[in-house]
This record gives sequence, structure tokens and C-alpha cells, in this order.
Amino acid sequence: RRIDVLAIFPPAGNSLPDTVIKRNVASGTFLTISESGGLWGGIFCNPRVDYLVSSFERTIFSPPAWIFFSLAFLIISGAGILIRNSTRGWLFSAANLSLILLSVTISCVLLLRSIELGIPALILSGLIIAFSYQVEELIRRGVTSLSWRDKMEEMLLDDLSQAIHTENKFAFLVVYERDTNEIVNLSDEEINKNFENMDRLVSLMRICSATDPAWRAVRDGVINIKRICGDMLRKKPGEADKVVSLPGDVEVAPFRHALERLNSEFVDYRTKLRLKRSVPFIRVWKELEREYKGRLKASGIDLELDFPDRIEKCRVYLLPDEFRHIFKNLLDNSIWALKQSVEKKIGMTCYFEANFLVIRWSDTGYGISESLKNPLFTAPVESSSPGGTGEGCYISRKILRRRNGLIRIESPDAGNGAVFIVKIIKLN
Repeated sequence: RRIDVLAIFPPAGNSLPDTVIKRNVASGTFLTISESGGLWGGIFCNPRVDYLVSSFERTIFSPPAWIFFSLAFLIISGAGILIRNSTRGWLFSAANLSLILLSVTISCVLLLRSIELGIPALILSGLIIAFSYQVEELIRRGVTSLSWRDKMEEMLLDDLSQAIHTENKFAFLVVYERDTNEIVNLSDEEINKNFENMDRLVSLMRICSATDPAWRAVRDGVINIKRICGDMLRKKPGEADKVVSLPGDVEVAPFRHALERLNSEFVDYRTKLRLKRSVPFIRVWKELEREYKGRLKASGIDLELDFPDRIEKCRVYLLPDEFRHIFKNLLDNSIWALKQSVEKKIGMTCYFEANFLVIRWSDTGYGISESLKNPLFTAPVESSSPGGTGEGCYISRKILRRRNGLIRIESPDAGNGAVFIVKIIKLN
């Protein structure tokens, strides 16, 4: 349906009223009618400007409010999250400045449509941006299982242990002969390819702990090393082969400094993750000791303990179930071996050695035969104790190997008891 619109403007002074007629106007159209003289009036008060203003108002006010506000909320929140995820060096890049301009523009349009609804929408967008990493972690916890997250953390720990030795992976970037010139012809793709493992590691860190700023520090460190390597070794399009002369350590000092800093961040993050997957040694041992107290007393076995100072503050890099398996296996084996012994003693001596807690476990049983010493930790063996599977020591070694520890036999001849050495990473 179309109609004609007649607009009468009040007279100014002694002049006659101004009359403006708009014909064949579509019903429901937002219409701006203005008349003015002068230069600026000719620019801003003309049919084309009226049409643009009317089209703008129609675009804003025609859609349902919930659709308009939902779309604006998604755009502003998404732009803010992208900006927040930017690295320090790219914070004021052209892309981010464009996102900022887009967000400001949409915010103004949002408030023009409705201040009552626009202000809550902007506040909600701000909260989403400010707590985006917490929201990300909350969503991930809601859609993934605990076993999947444990698997990711184990994978991350393995990758971190390898990444600590990054110098070996990137040695080709900094190893040149002294007092000689090396022709460098590396493209961006060749440089980036050598950082694929680092990029994967950053992604794993974000998956495992999105709220921890450590992963962002590692990401920035990796990008910084890429930039340094690019400045040293990149061949730009149309550029002749770059000749790099390394008479000393001056040229590679920035790279080595950045690499040392990155390795330090890897070590700190790995320690933090290990602490999360550790137990207080003395507390868990006391629980296990109380559990076996009646059985040891009934068997007439004396348990002699020798702990170093500050053992109460020591945590060991084992999960509770892993700790219990290792020491339950040692206790069960010793109790069985002492059944026919006259002197029944189990000795447990602990001491610190570098980054390890070392446990010397001994008993006065019949010892371990030569035929069992080698295969005991490498494969399941035939068990002589009732209900035994022969897999206890084998599984213990697998656990400790995964946790960068070890277990070995230091046993005298058969018939003179058994001695085991267990080394576990300690965390203070």
C-alpha cells in the first residue's frame, strides 16, 4: 500500500508556512523530511540524504528486537575475544583496530535502537570478554569427560618433557661454523614447519588450562622466537641469498635469550602440572601404613622407617592410585617373602638426591633368584604367592617410567633378603 504525505512546516517570522509533499510513499516507511537553505542545508537536507537516513532507520528498527540485540551481542563479544586473544605484538594491528572500530560502531547503533536494552547487552558482552577463558574452560568441562582431560594432561606432560630440550630441535637455526659465512635460503614455510610441535604444545596447554596465563606467555615466546629466526634467516621475495656471518655469539644472543626464557616457562608450567598430579608423600604413606598395621603385627614383622628432615613438606610426582600400587606391591611381596624367615624385618630408608626422593626398601626374606632379577620389571612373571599375578613389579616400573622415575633391584645373593631402590621426582 502506498500513500501521499503532506508535511506543513510552521512559518518563520512573517513568512508563509513551508509545504512539502512526498508522493507514493510505501506504508511502514521511516521518512525524514527536512528543508533548509545554505551550503550545509543543501548537503544534508536533500532527498538523497533523506533516503539514506530513512534506510538506516528502517534497517535498525525493522528487525525484531531480540534478533537485532542477539546479532549485535555476538559481533561485539566475538570481536572482543579475538582482540583479547591477540599477542602483545599484534594488539594494535590493523585487524584489531578494525575490530575495535566495528565494535564501537555497533555499540552506538545498539544504544540508538534502545538504551534500556543496549546497556545490559553491552555489559553482558563486557563480562563475556573479561571472563572468556573461564567460560571456555567451563564449556570444555561440560562437554568432555574427566578421563579425556586426564589423557590430554598426560599427553601435555610428555610434550613438555620433550620441549624442555628445544635447543636440540632448533639447533640447525643457530649452529654455524665460526669465522665463516653460511648462505641461508629458508622460506617462511620452512621456518614455520620447525615450530609445528611448539604450536601444537600451545594448543594443548590452552585445552588443559585455558584460565592459566602461562599458556599465553608460552605462545608469545614461541612467536618471538619465530620472529627472531625470520629476521636472521628469512629470504624475502626477490632478495638474493642472505649471507649470515657469525664471528661470535652476538648475532645469536637474542635467539638464545628467547630460547632460555621459553624453556624456563616450560619448566615452570611442567612443575605446576606435576604438582597437580602429585601426592604428599608422608600423608599417603601413613594411610597405607595404618592399613597394613594389623597384618604386619599378625605376621610378627617389624617395620623400620628412616625419614629425612622436611619429609612432611615433600610431595612426589605420583597419583594416589599409582602410589598405592607401588608400595602395596612392595609390602605384599616382603610379607610373603618373610613367612619362613626367623628374623622378620622390613626396612624403609628415604633420602633426597637432586630432584628425587630415593627410597631404599629392604627385607630379611629369602631374596630374589638370579633367574627373576632381569625379567622381573620387563614382563609379567610367574607368582609364587597365593592370588598373585606376577605383574606387580612390571606395572610399578611402567608407572615410574611414565613419571620419570625408576625402580631397580640391589639384591644380595638369594637367601640374604631383597633390596629395591625406588626413585620418585619430588616436588616441594
